[in-house]
Amino acid sequence: MSSTTSSSFSEDDLESDSESRSSQVGTSTHNSQVGTSAPQTSTSFPHIDDALGDIKDEAEDKFDEDTWFASDEKRNKMSKESIVELLKEYPLPPPFSAQVPALQEPANYGTDLETSVYEGQIKSGYRIPMHPFAVAFFNHYKMVPGQLVPNGWRKLVGLIYLVQTSGYPVTVHDFMRLYLEVCFIKNVAKCIGWYYIHNRIRVIKGGPKSNKGWHSRYFFIQRPSGKWEFPRKWNGFCKDYEKKGFLAPNAMTKKLLDHIKRRGVLNIDEPLTEQEMQHAGLIPPAPAMPVPPTPVLEPRIVSKPKTRELVIGTSSSSTPSLEMAGKGEGAKGDFMGPHEAFAMAHVQAAYNAYCYSSQMQERFTMAMDVARNAETDKRAAEGKADKLDKEVKTLKVENADLLTKLGRLEKR
Repeated sequence: MSSTTSSSFSEDDLESDSESRSSQVGTSTHNSQVGTSAPQTSTSFPHIDDALGDIKDEAEDKFDEDTWFASDEKRNKMSKESIVELLKEYPLPPPFSAQVPALQEPANYGTDLETSVYEGQIKSGYRIPMHPFAVAFFNHYKMVPGQLVPNGWRKLVGLIYLVQTSGYPVTVHDFMRLYLEVCFIKNVAKCIGWYYIHNRIRVIKGGPKSNKGWHSRYFFIQRPSGKWEFPRKWNGFCKDYEKKGFLAPNAMTKKLLDHIKRRGVLNIDEPLTEQEMQHAGLIPPAPAMPVPPTPVLEPRIVSKPKTRELVIGTSSSSTPSLEMAGKGEGAKGDFMGPHEAFAMAHVQAAYNAYCYSSQMQERFTMAMDVARNAETDKRAAEGKADKLDKEVKTLKVENADLLTKLGRLEKR
């Protein structure tokens, strides 16, 4: 069994690819060229690259704390009793506890001492405390562990198992080098905020074809104090980066790949057993004494409803901003009463839809400008090509005349 580094892994330790090795997601450049057949000419349009880059940068800037996530539309259907039963099978070690979400509280909410987790993720291998390799993965993408779908968790845990049972002394950097060589992440279609793992090299196969309803069964894991070792803020723009610098494949990557190929593809139709996870260091050995039941806290309920006024202003951009101004004791960070929260959720959803529409309109307008500029440049290039074609024809005529005159001179 291999050893891992015990040092903490920060978000800045790593720099955070596509389905083929030749195309890299998140760092591709957009080059536009117009060519002609005869004579051969090519023209590049740098301003198109700049405009496309501006669109990408603007889109990334809009994914701030007010970003709409797919989880905003999902509400918890998991009761306290269901959470208690789940944690009997998968207990949290002290001093962690479980918090039942408040009414209308999405999974991407919670306090700074809490992180959301789905029932399907726990059954797929999500454990607290988290393995250093998993911590490295989430810090690499600046992603909350709750954003990785259950099947993604199976692949991540499966890859850690393959590495940990290789017999090599693997560091977190070695693990990330291997991960970037064999896998990449991708956003779940039409679901901002949720991600899954794709194979670049087939080292893991299988997994349930459907996890229907998983996104409505979640709760929060709460710690008494301190900070989580992985990000706590949901990220709507996680992406793969080039395998460069100290993340480029090295000798250890080759050794691990050779070991995995000799071992064979790992099937994850069924999650790893407790014994396999203990063998890989994903969970500690079974304790000699019985583990005490994990405390499950009641849903947050505000005893004295607080008034909130809706403030719609204008930010530095042309998109209006929405702020919630809390009034009353302990307004900041708490939640409203059930009826007020339900009404506010509809207001927030309408506002999010308006902002999303505005953003799409801005991006569409900019894309149309880029298309118009590209068409103008294309016509200019075609004009140059026509002019050159005429010059070539003229030169051919002049050449024919010169050949005729040369023939006459030779006859004389």
